Amino acid sequence: MMDNHPFDYKEKNHGCITLGPHTLLTVLEELCDEIARNGFCKILLLNCHGGNKPMLSYFLRCQAYKKKPYATMTGNCWDHVIAHADESLAYFTAHRTEYPMLTDADMTLLKQYADHPEGFGRGGHGGFMETAWMLGAHPELVATERMLLEDGRSTHRSDHLTAVDVEITCGWQANYPNALGGNLTFGCTETLGQAFNLYSARRVAKMIKTIKNDEECVRIAKGE
Repeated sequence: MMDNHPFDYKEKNHGCITLGPHTLLTVLEELCDEIARNGFCKILLLNCHGGNKPMLSYFLRCQAYKKKPYATMTGNCWDHVIAHADESLAYFTAHRTEYPMLTDADMTLLKQYADHPEGFGRGGHGGFMETAWMLGAHPELVATERMLLEDGRSTHRSDHLTAVDVEITCGWQANYPNALGGNLTFGCTETLGQAFNLYSARRVAKMIKTIKNDEECVRIAKGE
């Protein structure tokens, strides 16, 4: 973001290193070109942050315009199954034996979140999914005792625009000026996070296996 922008998080987050969008696009292109030069014809950019999706979509379009001799692909390591408590509950109920770390308390917790008003059990910055994810990977980094220090509720400043399908620069930041877009996540457990992480790992493994066994993607990327 620009210096002195009203939603400039760099002032708050010391140690945060950012690149401008044009620089980042150039870095991505040159990285992919170098990877291809070393013999790879299929490149998957695995995305773990929702804010990257628009830029990555634009990057794919840029790659198409330049007719690269290799296939550039993107994928997200999450989906609605672990981003929405109601879908998590349905999935893990149907596949409980595949996730032996899940406890009865975890399933009860998922149901409690799923039964809350819309939005409470949804993903978001510091919300249900991200808290569980981190607990399952690095619980020592999660300070649940600090969750009351910031307000993660929306200000709804840009809702009137999104209601008519208009997207505005910094609309999300206007709704969530604390960079926290989640409801309180009391009760999240390490075992639930471990299940979320295992689900994500299997999802990514399926992507990689599909790409590895496919040759059509390269022909498509070349416009053949």
